[in-house]
Amino acid sequence: MDFDDLLLNTNILFRDFPDVLASYQERFRYILVDEYQDTNYAQYLIVKKLSAIHRNICVVGDAHRASIHSGGQGLKISWNSG
Repeated sequence: MDFDDLLLNTNILFRDFPDVLASYQERFRYILVDEYQDTNYAQYLIVKKLSAIHRNICVVGDAHRASIHSGGQGLKISWNSG
């Protein structure tokens, strides 16, 4: 099993077993994500699920590789890979 499999299986676990997700949501009341510009979609989903209850999340990333857009549906962060 490689890293991508771990991310996929974590998302499946949280989707299929909400009680497991709830226990991790309670355990991780505060979440910090460093190097957010390097986050992929699977990692984003895990962080989103973990922070859904307490909504205590802080992300840190490289401002030179990010662009932030404010639209009708709130703040959207797009990360450039260059």
